[in-house]
Amino acid sequence: MFDNFLIAPFRLILLLLGLLVIHQFAVRQHLQNYTYSYFVRRTAIYGAALIVGMFVLVQLNMYSTFTLILLLFGISFYKYFRIGSLLNPGEKDKNLKRRMLITFFIFLEKRERNLKKLWHKELKNYLPKQFHKPTMLLLSIGFVAILMRFGYVSLDSYTLSKSWLESLDVVKNFDDNFWLIDDYKVVGELALVNVYAKLTGISKEMALYTFGFIEAFMLCTVIFYLIATFTQSRWKLPFIGTMFFAAVFYLLPLNPSIIMEHSPIYLGLFFALIFFVFLCRPKQIAHFEAKYFLVQFLLVSAVALINYYVLFMLMPILLVASLVDFGKNKKFIVKSILAYLLATSLMVGIKLFVCYARQIDIYTFFTSNILSVDTYSYFPTLLVDFNTLLLLYQITACIGLLGLIFLRLSKKNIGPNLSFTIFFLLAFNISVIGFKWMDIDLFFKALGVLYPIQFAISLYAVLRLLDMILIRKIVWLKFKRVGTILLLAFLTITTLMVDVTAAKSTKTGEVKKEIVHLYDKLYRNQFQNSYIVVNNYYGYKLAQKEHLFLTHQQFIKDYAQRDSIFHAKKNLGAQVALEDDEILPESVFVVVTKDNAPESLFHTKEEASTNIMALLEQLKGRGRSIRTYQETEHLKVLEIINAPNLSSINEMIFNYDQGI
Repeated sequence: MFDNFLIAPFRLILLLLGLLVIHQFAVRQHLQNYTYSYFVRRTAIYGAALIVGMFVLVQLNMYSTFTLILLLFGISFYKYFRIGSLLNPGEKDKNLKRRMLITFFIFLEKRERNLKKLWHKELKNYLPKQFHKPTMLLLSIGFVAILMRFGYVSLDSYTLSKSWLESLDVVKNFDDNFWLIDDYKVVGELALVNVYAKLTGISKEMALYTFGFIEAFMLCTVIFYLIATFTQSRWKLPFIGTMFFAAVFYLLPLNPSIIMEHSPIYLGLFFALIFFVFLCRPKQIAHFEAKYFLVQFLLVSAVALINYYVLFMLMPILLVASLVDFGKNKKFIVKSILAYLLATSLMVGIKLFVCYARQIDIYTFFTSNILSVDTYSYFPTLLVDFNTLLLLYQITACIGLLGLIFLRLSKKNIGPNLSFTIFFLLAFNISVIGFKWMDIDLFFKALGVLYPIQFAISLYAVLRLLDMILIRKIVWLKFKRVGTILLLAFLTITTLMVDVTAAKSTKTGEVKKEIVHLYDKLYRNQFQNSYIVVNNYYGYKLAQKEHLFLTHQQFIKDYAQRDSIFHAKKNLGAQVALEDDEILPESVFVVVTKDNAPESLFHTKEEASTNIMALLEQLKGRGRSIRTYQETEHLKVLEIINAPNLSSINEMIFNYDQGI
């Protein structure tokens, strides 16, 4: 069961690797050039372009799997083959085209007839002499973050909740080119969930269930990238900060019972932090520098489509904090401010126009997206009192601020670190003091991402000061070499020793995991609308736009009579027409739970379970074909086959001639 949930993220990784292969054939550069910074920058830029492109496609009623793939390959083709530079190529573009042509003609002249030799020869061109170690380290931490979160699945109280089901409904609506323009929500994150489902071929339920893993991985990459870029530490400080976020849940404002939750704040922070990196370290934008304004505009546009709290509450503070280096980065800061204002005006202006046209109260629209009524602050697994933890956060940041100010007076290049620390303290104090529009619960959610970065930056300031004081002390140099490993070993061991799952008595997460897996299996293997699922009432939301649905009570009450009429008329052939309410689909899937605990929404009541089994025995006596479709630790799914080989996609393809 565990592997089934990791296959979706791995499919996404394989898709990205496929695009990398296309790029590699185009430019023929060494794989060592593909570092984590290369991927993080492009993921942010092209991810922002993708969500803006999807927004445009939905408004034009053109969004579909085909147009999505066409858009992706269009962006790839334009970028990889540098279409924009054909008319006026620079020296780099000329060298690229020359290298591509020379390689192509050499391949034609010296082509190998032996495919095995050709494979080994080409493989040597692609394999690096040694991997970029920080990139491999980051990938490892990202997978640790996923595994740590998956370890809390038994406590999951978010999946199949009212909020989760409402989000699922939004995700499905994108298939009808509907961006919920008459609703009070900003739903860009859910648009990317729909894209994720389409690209990987999984169900919308599975995409929504696992998208939190994708966000955790993305946040690991941006935390590692930002710390490495600002502190110039190759791996030690990025390792500490990223591992803090990935695994040290007992010192962060995180609730394990909703750790599977996807969050627009997390996705918005991913784009906002990349925007901040490009703002403070403009050289990181590399060959995108000529399009600096466009890149920053895309990143802000993505945030505007994803989350207004990040857009209106956090990003302005980021812009103010960046003024620390105004004299040095004046041109880029001005461009970024203009990009922020233009993107915000455009994207929010479109929404306001729609609100006005549909007579939606604009004030209510803003407050519902900046303030949250369904987010609460409850952190049962903290090792210390939460107020004490907040005080420790503030002390850590203040120590970092004092250290950075001293380094600044010593003419050290620490502007970006100082900017982030000022941003952290401003956002922290404004939120904790109780500013009306700074929702404290939403800030605590963002704090779980921001504090690991601040912790690493504060540690960087302290270490730099100690370096200046103890520069000639050999003992200090030796301590630095092993200090990071000892700290991380301590954090890792204590993390593994703290069993937060023991604090919960009700564990329905495993049942939810099996339910999501079942619906994903039905989505992938069964032909749409060719089957009914008999389940508890929550299954009604899961069934929308995918298949038919019956509650257990309806099944027990009406199915036997409907089955009798359907098969009696079917045996008469064309002589008798079936009414709409008499037709049965090709397959009926009856979902019952093995555990009949009455306190859970997802368990089948004992009386209903007994009546269902009696009805199935009655149907068997009539000669109906009934088989066990899936059986897990908590679920048993039985399939009533009314028309063989006409519901399962594989059976339709390979056994159609044996069907009804």
